[in-house]
Amino acid sequence: MKRLFAITLAVVMATASIWAEEGRTRANGRDWNSNRSSLSFNAGYASLLWVGASTLSWIPALSTKGVKDLNYFGAYSIQYHNQNFWWFRSGFKMNWEGYRYNITDASTSAKKGTSFTHLAAIMGSVQFTYLNLKYFQMYAGIDLGLATYVRDDRYDAGYSSTDGKSHVIKYALMPALNVTALGLAVGGEHVYGLLEANVGVEALIKAGIGFRF
Repeated sequence: MKRLFAITLAVVMATASIWAEEGRTRANGRDWNSNRSSLSFNAGYASLLWVGASTLSWIPALSTKGVKDLNYFGAYSIQYHNQNFWWFRSGFKMNWEGYRYNITDASTSAKKGTSFTHLAAIMGSVQFTYLNLKYFQMYAGIDLGLATYVRDDRYDAGYSSTDGKSHVIKYALMPALNVTALGLAVGGEHVYGLLEANVGVEALIKAGIGFRF
């Protein structure tokens, strides 16, 4: 019991010390994160759209053609934000995600060709920083914008590689929504690394390098 009490007291004191230092930093005008811009380059794995599309492709009962050998390219993004206040920043994101896969004859399993799918989105972004220390930040956010979904539908439409049809492109515009459930940024005044957990059109897990200026 004494050990538990001592641990709890230490955690409380450490948390209070962190928030006190953060308050002194803002009060003394030494928060070099405020009123600054940041630009980051990121890579991640598997947005919710990719998870849904790949899952449906592998369930024969929900697929009218054979889909095999999905090759996922990854999810990549560029994001820019301005730290308007110590707790709030606004900006935009651009991201791309893609994969290719083989189309086979559902009855003979013979390969008909290779198709691709791409998703690109541009979104306005706001993030809320609930811990803003000099070398470490924790934040959450929400992004809203427009996405385009592009797919080569040549083999899905019944053509083969010998029909002279190079591509049959289908695309759709759709709303783009993303929620950053948790973001961590660690680094110095000019360069930092980040790690995010997202739900939406961005990668579920994303890491990157950023620059403040």
